[in-house]
Amino acid sequence: MKVTVRGIGPIKHISFTLDKSIAVVGPNGSGKTTLLLTLYGVINAWAKGVRLKSPQVGEEFVKALGVVFKKSLEDTFRCDVRELVNGNGEVTFQNGLGDLSLNIDGGGVSVNLKLNKEVRFQVREIEDNNLPVGEVQVNTSGTSVEVIYGVKGKEKWQYFDLLRDLLKEVEGSAIVNAFLDFYFYGFRPVTAVGEVKGEVVVDGKKVAITDFGVFIDGKKYPVTSRGVRRLAEILLSSRGGELVLIDDAEAYLDERLRYTLMEEVVKRKKVVVTTRDKAFANAFDNVVQL
Repeated sequence: MKVTVRGIGPIKHISFTLDKSIAVVGPNGSGKTTLLLTLYGVINAWAKGVRLKSPQVGEEFVKALGVVFKKSLEDTFRCDVRELVNGNGEVTFQNGLGDLSLNIDGGGVSVNLKLNKEVRFQVREIEDNNLPVGEVQVNTSGTSVEVIYGVKGKEKWQYFDLLRDLLKEVEGSAIVNAFLDFYFYGFRPVTAVGEVKGEVVVDGKKVAITDFGVFIDGKKYPVTSRGVRRLAEILLSSRGGELVLIDDAEAYLDERLRYTLMEEVVKRKKVVVTTRDKAFANAFDNVVQL
């Protein structure tokens, strides 16, 4: 998948192929972290509260994508998208399905979508007598979307029809998320590792990483150095991602720990790392210079 980023933060223009492993090299202030956050904010975007009149990919759908990407980028960067650009910025993806472009300016995020083939979503709403009223489950596979909603005890709900109306938001969001899964297949979900935070979430469980050890379900695993602590966070965080983004990947890692990083993460996942070490970068499939 080809990626082009222009006018986002300090990034003037960069274009590269997002494949097995990429090292992004550049000095401080060149936009390395900005690039990782941009990839995370777009590829890992997740729709909530979207209402669509039609389940098909059209003008309404594309506008909804713009809203979803705007919210995701703002949550990722923790600022208004207008602060990310100096006038106008663009992020473009190209793969076998077609082109997906985000244009970012003072008005927000607009999307231009040019697909090589028609994409039609099949949506089914299914009642489940075993699920209590208010509980909803969503299953997606490719362009197939199932919204399963509970009706157990609905006779006790005076406003059941209003609850059912809220399914439209669940359905619309599910369609957008199914499209993102479809377009970014093999890259979602994304996990990002920045500075050492001391805690990660693995399979829904919080894992504490301290100077005294890694604690998983109450069991202590010794940590002997900041480098080991850093590597533990990377290894644990990367487990749940199809695409793994690692900022300052070489930080605190000696030659032995870098070897472990390459063997356990880089050779097993799609990975984008940032680094200032050109020798370390040469171990990756592709080197991108900022």
